Amino acid sequence: MGTPRRYAALIVGTTLCLAAGVAAAGGSRVEPLPITGLMRVSLADGSVVYMSTDRRFVFRGEMTDLWTGVDAAIELPSGRVDLDRNGVDLERISLRVGRGARPMTVFVAPECEQCRAVLSMMLEPKALKDYTFRVVLLDSTPRGANANAVVWCAKDPVEALRAVYLEGRQPASAAKAGTPCDQFGLEQGRAAARLFGIAQLPLLVGADGMGHVGVPATLASVGTGERR
Repeated sequence: MGTPRRYAALIVGTTLCLAAGVAAAGGSRVEPLPITGLMRVSLADGSVVYMSTDRRFVFRGEMTDLWTGVDAAIELPSGRVDLDRNGVDLERISLRVGRGARPMTVFVAPECEQCRAVLSMMLEPKALKDYTFRVVLLDSTPRGANANAVVWCAKDPVEALRAVYLEGRQPASAAKAGTPCDQFGLEQGRAAARLFGIAQLPLLVGADGMGHVGVPATLASVGTGERR
């Protein structure tokens, strides 16, 4: 009966000593991570540990940024998303929307309320003139998957996105029943989202590779470092 308590005391004591050593280490550098409650600590001997912001817990080991594939000990994670990593073919997994000179990749899902707000911004005539959007359709329910299949197979992606995502109706450009439709790219988009660890939507990625989660103040602010 006493053994678990002894182990617990040993773990707590070891953690406290390690945290105290990290906090007191001369020449250490503490940097915030884009993870709530976690910091990266570079020690004087060149090693890297991770510490909770309340300085209670210290973690040792590898931490990889799935958006870039970079070890967090080597490069401090940023908001950059490397969409070309691991052979992901963006042309294959997305719908092309718009005809403008400014490229932007957008990940959306029917179940996502904020995605509708972003799509409303994207489908404005001026946005369609200024941008070329690569829209990756994700989903988390069978109903969402069916909705995305309708959009994916439609003849007019703009009309289909507006109809299905914003107006909740069958698009006029929907493929006729029985018409063959290759949905392999749609499934590859889901796989790419899992590969990148994309869990929060909408995700917008600007031409510079910087990602923004949520509804931006303007599309122009995505990837520019402007206040959102």
